[in-house]
Amino acid sequence: MRRLATALLVALLVTAAGCSAFESSPDTEEREPLTVDDELAPGLRESGITDTVALSTAHRSELENATFERTQTTYRYDEHETLSNVANTTQTVTDDAAYSVRENDPEYIEANETQHPIRRQEWRSVDDDLGRVTDATGETHVLSQTAGPDSPSLPVSIHRFDEVEHSVAVEQTARGAERYRLTGAGNLSDGTFMAFNTTITPFGVIETYEISLRWTVDGNQQTRTTVGEFTRGDDIELEKPAWVDDARAALEAETQSFESEREGERDSEMTDSDP
Repeated sequence: MRRLATALLVALLVTAAGCSAFESSPDTEEREPLTVDDELAPGLRESGITDTVALSTAHRSELENATFERTQTTYRYDEHETLSNVANTTQTVTDDAAYSVRENDPEYIEANETQHPIRRQEWRSVDDDLGRVTDATGETHVLSQTAGPDSPSLPVSIHRFDEVEHSVAVEQTARGAERYRLTGAGNLSDGTFMAFNTTITPFGVIETYEISLRWTVDGNQQTRTTVGEFTRGDDIELEKPAWVDDARAALEAETQSFESEREGERDSEMTDSDP
């Protein structure tokens, strides 16, 4: 896994630095020729990004009103470019509920990091907004509020894509649907190096993404590469996880216990104040 992830990072950085390595499908020769720099998707032309606000808004609005699944894997590397953590995330969003699960690979957790979270689950529906974290010992902690299991946000804001040199290529899927490959690499305004490789639909949805960030902390280089994909489908179904009812009951019991304790303190204060 370490070799695979390292090769993935190197491939992304090298490819993004020379975007011409991405070639359009041979079928793209059959598409009707564009007029001078036609808009391909909101905020995107063949010459590059023209409006990050339009592109970001299109991506979010299209997915906020859709049923979708997302899979994502994040690789972290230390200053020696050694793989230090792998986290897998799955996310399912329907019309009336959302569920996300993030799991850290236990292979990269030190034996003494017993409180390090192994799994984080979040469920949001009309009735509930709950989360549960499981640490390396197997102990679980209930969260009374989620961070947003229905969010279609990327690991890096789309608004930063035009801070670096980038290019666009027109491609087609195996079924003949048009896609736009947006790739780029360079230093952001804060000095962080970013390389990305994404595919975008004509409606502005960033369908697949591979984004790498490299920065320095106290003289030590850190790298994070995230690979993900959105899949839309009206037939996606979602059932409430079994742990949600238990988590709700635990929170209610905790709330009742706290209220009883506060009531006891108030009674004690009133007793002490009696003449």
